[in-house]
Amino acid sequence: MLGVSQIALNEEDYDTSITYAKRWLAETGSERDTVYTVIAMAYYRQDKLAEVAEPAKKALALAEKPSDSMYQLVVQSFYDRELWADAAREADEILAKKPDLLPVIKLQSQAYLEMEGGESKAAAALQGAYDRGVLSSENDIRHLASIYSYIERPLDAVTLINNAVAANKLKPSLDTYKVLGDGLRYGDKYVEAAEAYSKAEPFAKNGEILYLKALALYEGEKYPECKQAATAAVEKGGYERLGETWLTLGNCELEMDNLPAAKAAYTKALGYPNTKESAASWLKSVR
Repeated sequence: MLGVSQIALNEEDYDTSITYAKRWLAETGSERDTVYTVIAMAYYRQDKLAEVAEPAKKALALAEKPSDSMYQLVVQSFYDRELWADAAREADEILAKKPDLLPVIKLQSQAYLEMEGGESKAAAALQGAYDRGVLSSENDIRHLASIYSYIERPLDAVTLINNAVAANKLKPSLDTYKVLGDGLRYGDKYVEAAEAYSKAEPFAKNGEILYLKALALYEGEKYPECKQAATAAVEKGGYERLGETWLTLGNCELEMDNLPAAKAAYTKALGYPNTKESAASWLKSVR
């Protein structure tokens, strides 16, 4: 019966898998972690998420060496139902036993992000894992930095990225320098942000980084440099926010009292749905 149950699971015949697993439990009067694992997995793959936690926890309790993936499945079954507080609580219980179980740490962090007022806890969960050397992938480090920027702690993002680069935990890349630039920009360090975006330029296949550089320079009141970056961005192209770039270029020209050039840039921005209304408003104001 167990063999049939496992084969049925592999063949995506989940009802049959569950039926034979439960039949084995009833007829033998025994319990085995592998049986409950099959049941939990079958329920999860059927999206019967409310049924997952009980057999998964039984599998963990019976196993001589509990499976990390089964711990993760418990938390995932709550997270996927958008029961954020329950997911975080279940993660707490698991992490009390296995504090360095990264998939559960990351799920808990995501659950906190979804909870009102949980952003700082989300960052703290990942920062603790980073400090212990558990969270080490480049994507995860950049994700933590992005959270810091999102929760209005952008200079913490900058510190994290700079320290990770210095320690060779992050390699120079488009994503690394973009996250660094974003943190500096959100921290009102506009010239430094532009410098970070400049470091990203050699890795970029389109003009978006140049647009972000132009935006930082505009916010830093470096209008000639903003004009140069925005012009280079639209020339390179290949990204979605071209309309916004033309608006930024128009604003730079306006700040430098180049009214004909400002009007020309705003006219270009009229051709993009996202900026058509704003461009029309600017054109009216400069006539």
